[in-house]
Amino acid sequence: MHANKWFKWILTGLMLSLIIMLAACGGSTETQSDQSQNNQPAPAENGNGNNEEDGQNGSSEADLPATVYLGTEPVGGGYHTSATGWAALITDHTPMRAVVQPSSGTTTYMPNLNSGKLNFAIMNGPNLGWAYTAGPGYDENKNVRTVLTGKLIHNTGLLVREDSGITSLDQLKGKKVAVDYGTNAALKAQVDLALESVGLTLDDVVQVPVPTLQDGLAAIQNGSVEASMGGGPTTPSTMEVDAAVGLRLLPWGNLKPEDIANGVPDDIQALIDKWLPGSTLDVHPAGVGIAREEIVLIAYPSVMVSTSETSEDVVYTVTKATWENYEEMHAVHPWWDGWTREEMVPVKPAAPYHDGAIKFFKEIGVWTEEHQAAQDELLALYQ
Repeated sequence: MHANKWFKWILTGLMLSLIIMLAACGGSTETQSDQSQNNQPAPAENGNGNNEEDGQNGSSEADLPATVYLGTEPVGGGYHTSATGWAALITDHTPMRAVVQPSSGTTTYMPNLNSGKLNFAIMNGPNLGWAYTAGPGYDENKNVRTVLTGKLIHNTGLLVREDSGITSLDQLKGKKVAVDYGTNAALKAQVDLALESVGLTLDDVVQVPVPTLQDGLAAIQNGSVEASMGGGPTTPSTMEVDAAVGLRLLPWGNLKPEDIANGVPDDIQALIDKWLPGSTLDVHPAGVGIAREEIVLIAYPSVMVSTSETSEDVVYTVTKATWENYEEMHAVHPWWDGWTREEMVPVKPAAPYHDGAIKFFKEIGVWTEEHQAAQDELLALYQ
């Protein structure tokens, strides 16, 4: 009996030892395999999602950065609201997280976009054209690139309080008008344009410098100026001031909707081109934003932009995601309500298209010889 018992204990011990040895060998093999993989050199990354190993650009998710950055204007404006919506679309439909970084205006964030510290932005067509060509308020920004173009944006032009008694632009002669607008060249130009449309200049008004659109609206609200730019009729901060004190839009050039029913007259368009290239006149509908009735306003496109310093893979991915999910932008801000694909790829943008966007446009068949000719012409400015 004792011999059998000792035999069973010895056999059990041998079996346990064998199991432990096998487990140890298996664990050792797995660890060695992991170490072998981890010891492989990681592909170099240029900070914008480019895999530079062997000089190749990859297209897999591993080659995309974890985060991309969007430059915007101040919180409360239509561009900040729009960029926030675009950032949500990018975050929801790509492997990347998009972070919005507000600033005082386009001329403030443009150097960071041009250098690649920012990856994307949303801005208006005139500012984009001026930024690329070193126009008013801008240094040379040869790296800025178009991604997709949005709808025409209706701008309020100079507006007043409803209780001011002012109903037309020519009545601003001798009145206090907010001017300057710091880094926002488009707002500066629009003040000159609005006044010249009725035969006035800055010398005909009392000039009150303000640093931003929001400061101009605050000056209207507190009564320190009688007229200010207001962004768009649906700009959140503009609508807030309207709700507080009541605002009145002034028709551009004292024109009525029927005056441009057959298009903008050549002499008027020439005046617009002088101050605000890429813009036109359009009729803003009654009941939308702060508009009480149909009114003629300045209009220009909003543009989703990037920089040639952001990789082709990143911009291709964002362009594709936006094209496929563009309807999500409709609810972001009235500027994007009803936005269609037919508006996204105009033949003549204010700045060249990004290579990543072009790659996607070619894949879906919307890139034409006319697009390429315009692209070559814009790029030739810096060749």
